Amino acid sequence: MTRGRKPQQPELALAKGNPGKRKIVGLAEKKAGGSLVSPLKLTKKALAIWNELIGDLERMNFVRSTDRYAFARYCRYMVRWCELDDAVKPGAETYWTETPHGKMKRLDPAFQAMDRIDRRLEAYEVQFGLLPAARNQIMRNLSMLAPELPLALPGQPVESKRADDDAGPIGILGQIH
Repeated sequence: MTRGRKPQQPELALAKGNPGKRKIVGLAEKKAGGSLVSPLKLTKKALAIWNELIGDLERMNFVRSTDRYAFARYCRYMVRWCELDDAVKPGAETYWTETPHGKMKRLDPAFQAMDRIDRRLEAYEVQFGLLPAARNQIMRNLSMLAPELPLALPGQPVESKRADDDAGPIGILGQIH
């Protein structure tokens, strides 16, 4: 058993104004707003994507401090994809070239690069739960790890409720004797 005062949560120490003026342990990688700080130097556009998404992902516990580099790469890829999307005009994904064997239709290099980046973005979106199906799968996997624990977001009240207490189909079937 440890001795001394029980340490308070970093958020509580910050809310009190940190009267002891000591470094708050556990708050080093967070901003005052509570969201993670990008570990890489991002452009303004990439930083805007970071700031738009990181708060929700952090609130849902889908991203942690160890995921910062991967999420920063996602933001960079997203900016590059948007730039390539602007460069490729609709309907101009291909162009004609003249070769010694005749005319050939080829894919635009910007369209090919955009397609490659699109595949990378999709993989990141699945990992971070940015797609509805990916979010549902993450939540399902979390519930299968500990089925007796209720899933709740931080700051929300936790209600202990069992499936047989519901008035839903499973609960009704469980009440029939």
